[in-house]
Amino acid sequence: MIVEVVLLAGWTFLWLCLGFLLGERNAGKDKSDD
Repeated sequence: MIVEVVLLAGWTFLWLCLGFLLGERNAGKDKSDD
């Protein structure tokens, strides 16, 4: 019960962080290329 909630929240947090980091990295690359 609690474990499932923690795992779900953990995975969601990880995916959000990954998406944010990837977006920032891509945006940085575009600026650098220009």
